[in-house]
Amino acid sequence: MNVLEKLKQSHTAIKTTDLGAGVVVGLRILTDQDYLDAEIQTNLAMRAAGLGELNMGTAEAFELEKTSQLLSRALVDVQTGDYLIGSPRQVRQLLSRVQRECLLADYLEHEKDYAPRAMTDDEFNALLDTLKKTPETVNLNDLNTASLKRLITALASPQTD
Repeated sequence: MNVLEKLKQSHTAIKTTDLGAGVVVGLRILTDQDYLDAEIQTNLAMRAAGLGELNMGTAEAFELEKTSQLLSRALVDVQTGDYLIGSPRQVRQLLSRVQRECLLADYLEHEKDYAPRAMTDDEFNALLDTLKKTPETVNLNDLNTASLKRLITALASPQTD
């Protein structure tokens, strides 16, 4: 398998999410093109609804539309990888707010899990030192799952020198 084929395959990783009531869906990793398409379609939808200018009054509608755009591209059949929902409108019609929020959180976690960059030992040790000295200054939101697990392990059972 060449590098291009491996890169294409990296976007086929599917996370399984249970929405309750026996509904299990898959979430695939979105590409940069997916994000761009979602942004463009969100802007077009906002203009079509007469909400073309982004301001405090339209920010929530913009975010809801963008989330629907992204989920319409990310939701797939667990077995086949085929898209489950054909449009952002269907996302809004089929999902509750709670389901949408859970799916978005699961997607973002899934995306972090497949982040290609791991922390170097020096970066990890610097983060660990900062966390021990001034924990309130450390932002852990951008760490992938592997880094968080490594951090928890290091904090739970510190090495003695």
